[in-house]
Amino acid sequence: MSNQTLQEYKLINFNAPIHVINSFDHLVRYKGVSRTSQLLHLIDDFMRSEQLALSKDHELSTFIDSVSLQERQKVKKQLIEDHEPAMIPSASDDFDWEERFR
Repeated sequence: MSNQTLQEYKLINFNAPIHVINSFDHLVRYKGVSRTSQLLHLIDDFMRSEQLALSKDHELSTFIDSVSLQERQKVKKQLIEDHEPAMIPSASDDFDWEERFR
């Protein structure tokens, strides 16, 4: 076996309940496939479905962000339209300040 062939594959193993493995073995024997090929098929299906789900999540997130941005812009525009300039008090030196308190 060449060195390149060893790098293209990776041995994985894990613990699983015996009843799950026994049932799985019965099913793959019935289908006429190997345990490895069925596990790889399941892993591949999982990755594809997750990629689609992540893509849909991204679309939803983008949609929510755009709606949120539109709402912020709408509120900002409304605040600008409803804005009244501050009333600047005016003071005149022409009157006696004591007269204001009478």
